[in-house]
Formats: sequence, structure tokens, C-alpha cells
Amino acid sequence: MSRAVIDQSGFRVVIIGLALSVFLGLALRSQISETRIQTYLNKSVDRLQADFFVDYDSAKVNLSSWGMPLPALVIKNIRLSPKATLCQSSQIFISELEVPVSLSMIIGINRIVPKIRAKEIELRLSDVDRCMGAQNEAAARRSNIQEIAVSGSGNQISSSKDFSIAQVPKAEPGVKNIFSNKTRAELKEVYVEKLKIILSKKPDQPVLFKQMNIELFYTENRLSEVHLKSKLNALKDARSDVYFLNANLTSIFKAKENNEIETIANFDGKLLDGDVQLFMHNFTGSKKISYELGVEHVSVKALYPFFEGTESDKNINIEKTPISVSFANHGEIYLTGKTSVDSKFKKVQLNVENGSLKVSEIEINYDGSQLSLKPFDLAIESLSLSKIKNIEGLRKKLDSFDSLGDLTGKLEFKNENSYEIKGSIKNIQAVFSNRGRRDLQGIDHVDVEVERSGANLKIGAKNFVINGQKLNGAFEAVHDLNKLSTVAQLKLDGSSMNSKVWEQFTFVEQSPKFSILWNYKKSGNESHKINIFVDKIGLPGVRLDSLNIDINQTLGSNANDNSLNVFIKPNRLMASQTFLENKTVQQVFNPQNGFKMTMLNSYKSHLSITGKDWKNVSFNMDTSFLSDANSKSETYLNLKGSVKYEVGLEAHLVLQNKNSHLKFDLSSKPEEEIVVKSLQ
Repeated sequence: MSRAVIDQSGFRVVIIGLALSVFLGLALRSQISETRIQTYLNKSVDRLQADFFVDYDSAKVNLSSWGMPLPALVIKNIRLSPKATLCQSSQIFISELEVPVSLSMIIGINRIVPKIRAKEIELRLSDVDRCMGAQNEAAARRSNIQEIAVSGSGNQISSSKDFSIAQVPKAEPGVKNIFSNKTRAELKEVYVEKLKIILSKKPDQPVLFKQMNIELFYTENRLSEVHLKSKLNALKDARSDVYFLNANLTSIFKAKENNEIETIANFDGKLLDGDVQLFMHNFTGSKKISYELGVEHVSVKALYPFFEGTESDKNINIEKTPISVSFANHGEIYLTGKTSVDSKFKKVQLNVENGSLKVSEIEINYDGSQLSLKPFDLAIESLSLSKIKNIEGLRKKLDSFDSLGDLTGKLEFKNENSYEIKGSIKNIQAVFSNRGRRDLQGIDHVDVEVERSGANLKIGAKNFVINGQKLNGAFEAVHDLNKLSTVAQLKLDGSSMNSKVWEQFTFVEQSPKFSILWNYKKSGNESHKINIFVDKIGLPGVRLDSLNIDINQTLGSNANDNSLNVFIKPNRLMASQTFLENKTVQQVFNPQNGFKMTMLNSYKSHLSITGKDWKNVSFNMDTSFLSDANSKSETYLNLKGSVKYEVGLEAHLVLQNKNSHLKFDLSSKPEEEIVVKSLQ
């Protein structure tokens, strides 16, 4: 019975198979022993060490941790540093590299490597441009030396001066060499779980590739095509691990005739809540990249990492300003000499808060040093102008405006030195503050026009609507951008300030009609000439009719150049019992001093003010008045003194008529009551 089993052919097959397995296992083990693997690995390292310092922690043959549990060479913690002086700050780190191992590969029967797997790769790049320049120069020198070695027997170099960098032929790009050179081993696929690229200029903004898969195809022992697929993450939020850009990337690299490479890349993803699509195409021989870019409702906040801390961020406050953009763009990037770009945008729409900017088509050209725009029309709809307050040069100069309003209109752009804006601004809010009180004065509507022609910039405004009423008037300004000089004029006639603003300064709630003529000039020093006419205006217990105010002010770069001159003259001044009952006034106009009045009328009054600024002035007031309507005796009043911001009021008052001659000193500290001292 037992002999019958032994004689069966199936059992012989098992015995032979077991013997072959043992033989092959022992052969494979001998070939993949640690000593032999180390020998193979050292040969590979020696090739790399021509250009890199190479280091790794361990290299062992284990069963693969992915796919089929077949033998694989696992190398951990590989570190590569370029030897070139300009490149030594750059580094490559690979946490784990897994290469499949088989007996057929080791003994040379099979030259195909099915798949190499890398776990995590980190590239730290510094001075990329200088480093690449150094590498190309070194490659060119090696190429030149090889040529000399080949042809040296027939040619002699006459002098060391004949050999210079300028004569060294440019090395073929590395990618071309990869496609043109024959290979004895064919690598079919590379898989990288995570590839992180970190630039020294932006270390907080890594570019992350995940699940990167590279397929390689060969023709006649040459690499003919490479396919790449990966998930891409970029534009990292500095305060979290969130990436604003999340996309799928596919690329194809094909070998073409004349040792040229064709590259096709597709990029499709999300930038925050918006959509982004990018297509790129390149032939190495054409020295240009053609591209198409589509952006749909992408928030500019996603670009905040690039602007954080820059002047643009300070001016616009990109992170907190809701801005989104949409457009279709195509163009070509030329790589000959200085990089230049021809680009055309269509259906451009920029949404800023509740407003928008729209351009149907715009062409941009960059010649490597200067950016130029071809003529285009821009439609502006309800664009908030308040961000202008943060622009350098205007900051703090527009603090008297709570809001600069919303602009609707059209920009006709010819070139950077010739353009025109026509439109209207609504809901401007000017700030008036006095005595700790703050009130707003609105401008409901105004038509505006801005025109630039060469160095001249003209600004005009008309059709003012204030407090719901249309006012007569216009504003014109001309600014010379070369000389930095400005001339401006404002004419306005009507009720242009509301009753609350008037109350701040007159202590009386009112809304008088007035006319203003303001002439402004700046060329070195800044000058203001203002004429104001008010039909009637009230103060506590006082009314002024047909009031004329002339203001001349000069502001210089040096405080000593500052000057202020104000002349105020009413056609009629009337003081009522309310004014005469004032505590300070009673100390002067009282029966003991010979003045018993129920009202005061003056047709001859004027006040002049002079100084360096409004905080420190001297004044002189002359008034001739009648004590009441029936009085025939005229009294002369002169008030002369000064008001200083840190000192207060110091003044001398003289009252004189046919019966008396009185003198008083008036004084007060800032924000305190006036003290009257009689000199009689």
C-alpha cells in the first residue's frame, strides 16, 4: 500500500517542486543577502556621489508592505545634499524607499522594475535660480571635457585662454537626456505617498503632492512617454493646516522628433469655494508655453498668504475684504532671454463687497521688464471707495470722511498715461467733530470725472445733491504728476450742511443757506483762499445777517511758513436778551457800568483773526452798536487778545460812548469759564 503511494507520479512532482523551491530560495537568499544588497546599493550611491552627499539609516530586504507580499529592498531615511556650493542649502529627504527584488532581476534575466514606492519625500529648495545656473555650468564643462577627450587626438588647444566659459556649449537639459539615452533597465511605475516642496523664500507655504503616480513607457529601450497623476495642495493658511487650493493634476511628457519633448498638463480644482482650471502645452524646441486658465468666483482671500504683511495687504486688508474674481484667460509665455508673456482675458468680473468691476476683454503684454495693457473699457458698479483711505500717501488725510461713497461709472483706458473715468458717487459721509461731539454730513449724489493726459490729472465734480436738495456748484482740480503741484476750485451755493453739524459750531440748531468759493493751490507750500457768504446765521442770543467770511491760509513744510488770516464781517449784528443775560456778558454790560440794554444792534462790526494755525491765534474785534432800537447814542467796542491751545484766552476789552470809557481784562484756561476783571 505504502509503495503504491510512493510510485505515484504526483508525489514525484511535489518532491521535485520542493527541491527546486529550496534551490531557488537558497539562490535568491544568497543574492539578496545583506552583504550583497549593500554591495549593489554602494554602487548606486557611488554614481550619485558625483553630485550629492548621500546618507541613509538602513537598507534591508523585507516583504513588501503594499500589493503582493513579495521581497523588496527597503531603504529608510535617505538624505541627499547637492555638492555645488550654491546648492548646498537645498536638501532632499526620503523617509522610506521600497524597490521590488526578484531573482530574475538580480541575475539579469529580467530588466523590468515594475514599481518603486516612496513614502514621504521632502524637498527643501534654496537659491533655485543660482543653483540651477551652477549645475548647468558644471554639466556644460563636463560635456566640453568629453568632447575634448573624444577629439583631442586630432586637435590641440593652443592656449589656456582659448578655453573659457563663454566657449562651453550649453548642456542638454536633464529631461532631454532622460528621454534620449538608452536604458538597460525599465522602470514602469513610481508611486509617492506624499511629496512636500518647501522654498526658502516662503518656508511657511509648502506645496504638497499626494498619491503621486508616475507611469513610464518605453520604445526601443528608450523612455518615450511619462504620465503623472497627483492630488495637489497649496496656499496654506498660516494659522492652521488648511490648504486653500485643492486640485487634481495630470501631466503627460512625450518624446518627439529631433530630441524634443512635448508636455501637456491639466489642472482642475477648488480655490476656496471657487473653481480653477488650467491647461498648459509646451514643445521644448518652441521656447514657449501655451496655456488656458479659467477662474470662477474665486475669493482673493485665498491669495492672502502671498500678500500677508505686504503694503497691498495694509492698503486693502485682503483677508477682511470680500473680493472674488472670475475670468477666462489664455496666452503664451516665451522663454527666450527674459521671460515675456502675451495674455488675453475675457469676461473679467471682480466683485468687491457689494460692488463689481467688469471687463469684456483685456490684453496684457509683459516683455520681461515692463507690463503694458491694450485699450479697454471697464464698467464700475457700486464700488466702495473707502479703501482709498488706506493707500500710502492718503492715509490720515481722509480721516474727515466716514465713507467715501460708492462709485458707479465707466473707465476708458488707453494707456497708463491716458485714461478717463466718468460716473457718479453716492452716499459720501463727511465727519464733523467739535467739543467731543461727532456728526455726519452726507452727500447724496455727485457726478464725477477723472481724466489723465500725460502728466496732467484732472478731477471734476458737479450736480451735487445734499440733504435731498440739488445745489448749484462745481469742483475742478488739476494735478501735475511731474511737478507734484495742484490747483483746485470749489463753488457751491445752497444749504450744504445739516442742522446737527451747524449746532456743533454755533450751539444753535439751524440750516442756513450759504455760498462758498474755495481756491486751493499747492506747489511746495499749500494755500487756501476761501470766501463764504451766509444769508443769516444764529449764535446763542445773537443773529448775524449777510455774513461774509474771508479765510487765507498757508501751510508750509516748515511750521514757520504757516500763516492764517480770517476776516469776518456781518452786514448786521443783533444781540437779544438771551445774550445779554450770559454770565460773562453781564459782567461788562450791567447798570453799574452805565449799560442797561434789552437788545443790541450793530451795522458796523468786523472780526480779524491772525496766527500760524487755528489753535493759536490773535484776534481783534471792532463794533459800533446801539443799545436798543430807540437809542441814538452809539457805543464803540474793541476786543483784542489771543487764544492759545495750551494757555487759553487772554484779551483786553474797551467800551466807550459819550458817557463812559471802560476797560476790562478777560482770561480763561482751556475748557474753563471766562473771568472778567474790570480795570476801573
